[in-house]
Amino acid sequence: GNLQPFRDTTFTFEATLSINVGEELTELTNTVIVQADNEDPLKLDNNISTATETVFIIPPTIFSESCELLTLDFNVYEPQSGAPLGITFELNTSRKVQLDVYDMGGAHVMKLAENRFNEGLNRFEWFGLTESGRKVGSGVYIITLLSDNLICWKKVIIAR
Repeated sequence: GNLQPFRDTTFTFEATLSINVGEELTELTNTVIVQADNEDPLKLDNNISTATETVFIIPPTIFSESCELLTLDFNVYEPQSGAPLGITFELNTSRKVQLDVYDMGGAHVMKLAENRFNEGLNRFEWFGLTESGRKVGSGVYIITLLSDNLICWKKVIIAR
């Protein structure tokens, strides 16, 4: 674009960086130097602007349906039976876990839990309801477990 004296100008750009991050958090520093025209070109301190930005690269997330630490009591769940759908998961350390339910269209149905759970076996129950307390319709739903850099999911069929 055209640069004009004493006017802010915004530049937008994208950059892709390929690195091997391993298992640890990696920190990268990006420094950008921008030179712009100014009313007085002899004043270099007004012509050059430096911005430094720190970017943290998080290890890739493991996304798996075959995650053995997450199990459901039933593959086909009938809420009208009165029994809840038991969701069991095992943790190797105490940590924060988020459990959610989504429909096959990707719409969020309900947040079941977002708590710190203990090491070992943990259990949570779902009664086939939405956030607002309504019964979900028949169909396929996805139960997700999110913890640190792990996302596990299981499908369940609701039969009404």
